[in-house]
Amino acid sequence: NYFQSSARKYAGTLGGVFFLGILFSFVKVPCTAPMLLVLLNKTITNGTVNDLALLLAFSGGVLTPFIGVGMIGGYTLSKQIRSYKMYLKKISGFVLILLGLWIMA
Repeated sequence: NYFQSSARKYAGTLGGVFFLGILFSFVKVPCTAPMLLVLLNKTITNGTVNDLALLLAFSGGVLTPFIGVGMIGGYTLSKQIRSYKMYLKKISGFVLILLGLWIMA
């Protein structure tokens, strides 16, 4: 209850969103750190534009789902969107399954 009430209280402020982003970073670092270190090493040692493009593409790919979750989280605060909560859960679950199948293929 404490975390839910804190998230609701501070999710609408700039500082609160920044703090939530820091918390999400702790979640994603263990998953992305090995690949990020490989790309950073490759970019620093070779220094080609292609290596930099790979690093930027990887960073964009890591950031995109978090932006999506943040935008959806902000929209769910409105009363009009809450009435479609069941549909949003089903659609997001379906998209998650499709992404999982696409990654396994």
